Amino acid sequence: MHNMTEPEKNVDPIVKMDFQTTFPHKYWISEWSKDASYPNGFRYKILSVRNEADSWVEFVIVMEEPGGLKTVRKRLDIKLKAFDNISSKLCAGLAEDFSLSFEEQDFSHIRDADAFEKAIREVGWHEWKEK
Repeated sequence: MHNMTEPEKNVDPIVKMDFQTTFPHKYWISEWSKDASYPNGFRYKILSVRNEADSWVEFVIVMEEPGGLKTVRKRLDIKLKAFDNISSKLCAGLAEDFSLSFEEQDFSHIRDADAFEKAIREVGWHEWKEK
């Protein structure tokens, strides 16, 4: 039911940033939900990382199960100038398909690892690794 593409199980790290050419962009997280395929629950996290050298954004849809098991459902590269339009449609589609709502975090202003660490701590995110 949730298989959007061939899943990547327990990919670590899911996205990489070097804070020289690749930076965090926007992240979304859904509330927890359950369905027949995942009776113990699931939530979606959507991560995006901007590459300023070539103006592309990596967009990654991740399904998380209780206990921390993460499955990458889809990876896309989106041109920065089209990102807001495309990402909003993808997020809306996912929200509708699984009856979810998402909280968006805009990290696009962050330029260094310390500022990102502080920002993710403030919103309760801890799943990132520097390149």
